[in-house]
Amino acid sequence: MPFYCAVWGGWDWEDWEDWVNWEDRKKPIWINGIDLFSASVNLRYLCKKHKPLIMRKAFLLFALCLTAALSAAQEARPFDVEIRNDELKIYIRMNLYDRDVTVPGQDMLGAMDGFIGSTQSAGKWYIVDSRVKDDRTAEMEVANDYGSEDFTATVKVNDDGTYTFTKKNGSTLKFAVRGKWQKIPGKTTFIKVRR
Repeated sequence: MPFYCAVWGGWDWEDWEDWVNWEDRKKPIWINGIDLFSASVNLRYLCKKHKPLIMRKAFLLFALCLTAALSAAQEARPFDVEIRNDELKIYIRMNLYDRDVTVPGQDMLGAMDGFIGSTQSAGKWYIVDSRVKDDRTAEMEVANDYGSEDFTATVKVNDDGTYTFTKKNGSTLKFAVRGKWQKIPGKTTFIKVRR
């Protein structure tokens, strides 16, 4: 069986095909024990017949690698996210890395770590300080929009991709909804919102 090898000296496919008419060639060219005729015929056959297939596979492989790299980069920052609990109608928007979240309609406060809001109330609780303990756990200090109440809490990323918000100590997280206080439980599960 001949050794399949070819050296491409920067030629185009058309130049390579014009160089030798392979169908008329009867005997192989031997250089240092390499059967160039067989190697070239095999390369020519593979490339000519399967060139569109090879290009599609190369493109799909590139796209797959790029997607994997982007998703890995995204998952490396689990606390730059918006999470929500649809049952309680509350959400948390946070970026504990860059601390560049602005509260809608309250830009004068500037950038902060994040905030907790309700879809039923205009009131917000601000994440005034935070610390990412590891890649799955973060601690935060939260204060209401008047500054009269505050508490500390932890947010943990679960194995299934959900987030668990646990209030440690301090005031109760609550929102004014239709003239009554909606008190949020000390331990609440959130899901990630696709942005």
